[in-house]
Formats: sequence, structure tokens, C-alpha cells
Amino acid sequence: MNLLEIKNLSFNYPGSTLSKRVLNDISFNVKKGEFVSILGPNGSGKTTLLKILAKLLPPARGLLSLNGIDYSKFKLKDFFKIVSYVPQKFYSIFPYTVFEIVLMGRTPYFGAYGFESDQDIYKVNTVLKLLELEELAHKSINEISGGELQKVIIARALVQDTEILLLDEPSTHLDLKHQVAIFNHLKKINTAGKTIISVSHDINLSALYSDRIIFLKEGSILEDGSISEVFTEEIIRKTFDVSSKIIWGNENSLPQIFLNPFRASE
Repeated sequence: MNLLEIKNLSFNYPGSTLSKRVLNDISFNVKKGEFVSILGPNGSGKTTLLKILAKLLPPARGLLSLNGIDYSKFKLKDFFKIVSYVPQKFYSIFPYTVFEIVLMGRTPYFGAYGFESDQDIYKVNTVLKLLELEELAHKSINEISGGELQKVIIARALVQDTEILLLDEPSTHLDLKHQVAIFNHLKKINTAGKTIISVSHDINLSALYSDRIIFLKEGSILEDGSISEVFTEEIIRKTFDVSSKIIWGNENSLPQIFLNPFRASE
């Protein structure tokens, strides 16, 4: 059975016409343990799709099910024990500490009186150490860099201990070292059984770490398949309107994509 099923999903923001749908008749399934990356140009509907999967936006039309249960049947607290979400941007008007932000990921597990347990504290400290955030634990989020904040929000999602992790541009603001470190950890937990769905503009990182790619354009799925099936120069041209050169044959037989700005996209 599929872990996640999306059938004939459509969405348009209030005030927009049906001809201007952000998402139009999207259908795909995700199996347990898959690492799926959703790629596409700006305005293609990637973030909107992820917010619908995270139960932050209601679909205008279509069906979504999780473990065979309709999305509408889930109470939020139960849903957030199964699905965690890393937004593209994070804002807070309160100067929470790094520790407090990460601890928020444990909220679905808090007891009847809304207090954290020793296990919650242990899990937060474990993830802070894993992502090299220990020294920042008691700093306000207003005192850290954009890259550090990105790691904090990823840490908050990881402590939720969910089956599915949704990520919207997880490498934003991260330098190369931390991009690789984050994606290495994501692949490790994915290999251990966690299902990951990531929205990204980084086609090379997506090619290196994903099992499957969904190319989205103008609110519709253009291509959906394995790395070897969909990473072609023609599909990249159709998706992004740019020319590229794909080189295969590194030690893992994975592609590296190079933009070719000097060759006109036809």
C-alpha cells in the first residue's frame, strides 16, 4: 500500500480564476521509504503543493490519503505525529531560544498539561548535537545567521519523529559544507525508513540524494520517475527553459548537471 496518495488535486488562491489555478489535476503516490524531490521553476506550484501535503492549505478539489486514511479524518495532533514540515521561511515575533524552537517539534507528544518530558528534552539535545547546534542552544533566534536558523528549523522537524518529512528548500542559506552534511543525514534517516519529500531549486543535490524526481511546471506534473528516467537535457530544457549538459559516470553512476548559457534554449 502507498503511504501517501494524491488524486486529481487542484488548488487556486481566493480571487484567482479557474484558468489561473496554481495546481491543476495533480496525481501521484509515494511509497514508504522513498526520497522524492519536486523540481520546477518559480511559480510552478511547488511550495503550494507541499503546504497542502502538510495540511496547511485545503485543496480546492481532489483526494489526499495517508496510510489509506483520508486527510480530513485526521486530528492535527495525530497528523503531526506522522508528518513534519520544514518551511522555506520562518518568522517569529518572539525571541525564542534555539532550544525552545526545536522543542516545539515535540508539542504533539506533550502530556495532558502541556509540559515536556525528560524524553522530549533528551531528543532535543540529541538532535542539537547531531546538527552541531549545541553551542547555540540558549541563543535567541534573532542572534543567529540565516544558515544556522535553517538548521534549527530542520532540527525542529527531526525531533517530531514522524514517518514523513516535508522539506521546502532545505539547503537555503546553507554553505556547501552544511548542505552536504544536512543531505547526508537526510539520506541516512531515509535509508532507515523515513519518507522524505523535498522541494528544491538545486537539481544537482536532488540528483545525488533522491530516488525519484517529480518535475512540476505551471501547476502540472511534467515528468515523474527515477533519476535515470527523467534527468535528461530535453526534460530540463522543457522544465526550466535553459540548456544544460548532463555528465554521467561518477562512482555511483549519478548525474552532474551543468548549465550551458552559451547555447540558446530552443
